Amino acid sequence: MILLPFKLHRLHARRLFFRLALLLICAVPTVGSGSRVQARPIEPDATLQEVPVCSTAWLRQIRAAQSAAIMGPRLIAAPAADSDYGVVPFHAVPAGKDDALQQNAEPNDPYYRQSQQLNLRRIHVPEAWEITFAMPEVTIAVVADGVDYSHADLVNKLWRNPREVPNNAIDDDANGYVDDVIGWDFGERDTNPTIVHDPADPERFKGAAPTGTVMAGVAAAETHNRFGIAGAAWNARYMPLKTFYPVKDARGNSFLGSKIDLVTEAICYATNNRADVILLSTMSVPRPDDDAVIGDLMQTQEAIDHAWRQGILVVAPGGECGIADAKLRPNCPDAERFGQNRPPFPASLDHVLGVSSLNGLDQTLPHASFGDWIDIAAPGDDIPTTWADHRGFQTKNPIIKVTSAFWPTPSDLAAAHVAAVLALMRSANPGLEPLRLQKALCDNANRRIAGQTFDPPQDGSALRNDHLGCGLVDAEKALENMPWRLMLEPGRAAHPLDADDPSASPSLVLTSRNLNMSAVNLRTGQAWVRFAGLEQPPGQSARFRVSVDGDALRREHGGGLAAGTEVRPTMEAVVDSELYPAASVLSESQRLEIVFRVGKVHRIHLPAVLRAAGLENSGAGQ
Repeated sequence: MILLPFKLHRLHARRLFFRLALLLICAVPTVGSGSRVQARPIEPDATLQEVPVCSTAWLRQIRAAQSAAIMGPRLIAAPAADSDYGVVPFHAVPAGKDDALQQNAEPNDPYYRQSQQLNLRRIHVPEAWEITFAMPEVTIAVVADGVDYSHADLVNKLWRNPREVPNNAIDDDANGYVDDVIGWDFGERDTNPTIVHDPADPERFKGAAPTGTVMAGVAAAETHNRFGIAGAAWNARYMPLKTFYPVKDARGNSFLGSKIDLVTEAICYATNNRADVILLSTMSVPRPDDDAVIGDLMQTQEAIDHAWRQGILVVAPGGECGIADAKLRPNCPDAERFGQNRPPFPASLDHVLGVSSLNGLDQTLPHASFGDWIDIAAPGDDIPTTWADHRGFQTKNPIIKVTSAFWPTPSDLAAAHVAAVLALMRSANPGLEPLRLQKALCDNANRRIAGQTFDPPQDGSALRNDHLGCGLVDAEKALENMPWRLMLEPGRAAHPLDADDPSASPSLVLTSRNLNMSAVNLRTGQAWVRFAGLEQPPGQSARFRVSVDGDALRREHGGGLAAGTEVRPTMEAVVDSELYPAASVLSESQRLEIVFRVGKVHRIHLPAVLRAAGLENSGAGQ
């Protein structure tokens, strides 16, 4: 079956502009909603084409060049730690044996238990947890201003570089970053990718929005730990990559800034370290007609294309410049010069999933950007998530509800939801290519949204509009309508068997690495093989016990089994076709090559025919 990419609608409009715009220099800007700019050609940089994209040499050349700046996150006042933001004490779980009362996929995190994480229920994440809790190997790279990984809901979910030895001052994996055990700070070139904070001056960056911390919490906060919130991608980990650093303006005022090449380098780092999803924060380009900006964005596009070829998805906020306002939206390009609703970066680049944000009533937010770069929508307003613990709270490790009333870029949170759903999908099938993941995500989005109409593009792909893309993300439907990869272990094993007393044999337990018990069925062609699902606590792997019926086995082998005999049942794992019919049709079964080896035989079992013949002969001789 030929799969039509749902992004083909862009390739005539957006690629014509952005792919060419990254190869052209803007010259005469035009004004208007979503307006494009006229351009003149420039010569591409031949030196960067001589080395592989994202290689050490390629990155060295990028760092050596002067890169265009990115405006820093808007400074905001830390919200008050009062009931409006629901700071939850550590021991806030209701008393009682709540674990015994919960279903397999019901976490005990206070915000979830108190029905405050309606954002997850709106996009059917709990139903998706019935299928998979996500594998711990699945990683979401968070490219932002750093992450406060000391937070109680984040500290245990950090990605770890398995090829780097901590604190030995050696680049063990020879990737150009010394002691990069938990990520990297690209702005200040060190090993600590936490948010910018100056201990000598606690007020210095107190008002800077902790974007990375907020996004990491939505996507990958620790789940089922009796604290805070439940992360949407339950067991997945996050890789903190910090690209913002303190700078001073002409007046000597301190603020957060970055450069485009740091974002490009972070994308390459995530790709080279095999992240599964790359989550980018809002990247504001103040001069979209500048020669340096266009050249630097060419390199960013090359890094994104490289990630796509490696099977890695890139997700970015759709932007908040639909109505440019110098006072309310200082990060947006100048409306008088560049027009309203300018295409945002990096969401408007190719091979990037642009995400628009919705409020609690599934309505678009007033300043949301709109255009053909919007692929899908997700909740972005009134979201409980992790907050940096030194940003205006006395309570350590707070959880607050981030609202658009004070948060300048709600599409950051929306993008974090989509990245988490993709992490769940990647867990269900680690080898599925990005185009098919995106197609499953978009074909199964929720388009039953009041006040919204969706039109079919000319290429026949999913219905869409410029405000919500193909609709509100639906984690359950996306997972149910994609192929899964069954990953039971051990898939091949030799197991001892006591033929006289099979119950005395060591237990054979199969573990599912990625899919939960409700999603998997085991079947066999032998009547003497028995399967039983073991209890699966929330967040843990599904396990199945395989046992042998000794009498049935002997009957199949004519009554007797010699020591050393090997029996090989036909066993396979399949997707439960009753609960998940679409995924069952799309998914291949997993053949299990299990060998049972008969040990010492204590009793001799003659075939029934010989026994009967012996009895007859005995009677005849009397």
